[in-house]
Amino acid sequence: MIRNYIVEFCLVAVILNCFSGYGQSQTIGFSGPSNNTIVMPSTTGASGRVDAGALEELTEHLQAVGGGNWSGMQGKGSITYPSANTGPFTATLSILRGDHFRLDVETPDGMRSSRIRGLYGAIKDSAAEAKQILPLETAIVGLVQFQWLRLPFPHFPSASLIDQGSCEIEGVQLHRITMEWPQAQASLSANVAHSGSVIDFYFDPTSHLLMKSATVARINGVGNQDFLRVISYSDYRKVNGVLLPFHYEESLGGQPQWVLQLTEASFDMTLQPSDFSF
Repeated sequence: MIRNYIVEFCLVAVILNCFSGYGQSQTIGFSGPSNNTIVMPSTTGASGRVDAGALEELTEHLQAVGGGNWSGMQGKGSITYPSANTGPFTATLSILRGDHFRLDVETPDGMRSSRIRGLYGAIKDSAAEAKQILPLETAIVGLVQFQWLRLPFPHFPSASLIDQGSCEIEGVQLHRITMEWPQAQASLSANVAHSGSVIDFYFDPTSHLLMKSATVARINGVGNQDFLRVISYSDYRKVNGVLLPFHYEESLGGQPQWVLQLTEASFDMTLQPSDFSF
């Protein structure tokens, strides 16, 4: 059955089997052929620190993509799953602010939906109960991360923006900055504390467009292992004067997971927080 293989976030059975021999709390950052030169994001301990170089890169990026802040975005296209050799399927990506995400995929077995609202995320097949995305640090960073850059900084108390300098990724020089919010408000819309989250952003130093974002995904049920999760962004197109990535690729533990290609996108002001819950 298609639903036995398709998992939008980090529950793909193929990937779990690949790492079933690792022990508890094993950190996996350089396994597999994809994104194997990207390091696992780690906490810096620099609470509240904002480096001039990182802030400059963020400013240059916002100038490059153009436009003011937008609250709602929705894109439609197709998604494929290289790890399971399935697809393409019709898909819709929806984002509200920076802490609400939704990905709906029309499969032969029915609709499959991944939804994140602040702290809480879940994945649901049309004929099954929703499965919660845990832990909180995995859910809060969302399905994709480019929207975080458009939110006013700092997003949370004690948030930090650290310049990690230039690095070579897949033969290309990129500028890496780390965004971290330790012991911070865990949701943009709820006063709940959590242990902290960290995202590494990789920018083209010339165009200042975001090329990749890296986060840590923990998968319950397989020894609570930490996996390197990378989203690659490309095919930037203008929507109402704002550059948006239309092509997304996810790898988990170095293994390709899904490829999302949008064909259309719009800023949807009718999206509501209730649209992101089951």
